[in-house]
Amino acid sequence: MFDVTIIERALRDRASDSEREISQEHMALLLYWAYGWTLANRGSRLFDGGIVASEIGPMPRQWTERPRPPIAGRRKTEAASVTWIVESTWVSLARVQRPVLLSMTTGEGSAWRTVMDRHLGDVTDFPVIDDSLILTEFGRRIRRSFDARSRTTRAHLTTRRSPSPDLER
Repeated sequence: MFDVTIIERALRDRASDSEREISQEHMALLLYWAYGWTLANRGSRLFDGGIVASEIGPMPRQWTERPRPPIAGRRKTEAASVTWIVESTWVSLARVQRPVLLSMTTGEGSAWRTVMDRHLGDVTDFPVIDDSLILTEFGRRIRRSFDARSRTTRAHLTTRRSPSPDLER
């Protein structure tokens, strides 16, 4: 697990490489996305504290704590993991505009929406979004992505090909 500020800094560095500005709200959504994918693909949390519901959408619990904890030193293996997480998050969302990302992370059926409904929209106390809800949401995304690739592959493999002229003789 990492301190959220390490992932946040790496995402901001990656954004500046692409000459893009990232607002605090957009960063919260990117961190949620990275957290969800890491939970679904690696089976572990990306950072301590998990994700909480706020009025702007899902965000890291560490952002609600004041003062923020200090950034711990990184080992070489941690740096490699951070790079992998940031790159996979960036590549998967590079073309997604903030409004679309907001819709993807706060729309109907999302973990955030479930928590908002349970709390009747009052998230002033930043209720935790349980990892099982996040895992369910991202598990669905992974299955849909896999199913779409499988359908494309099956369609390609089952396309009728015209018989070879040599076989007709």
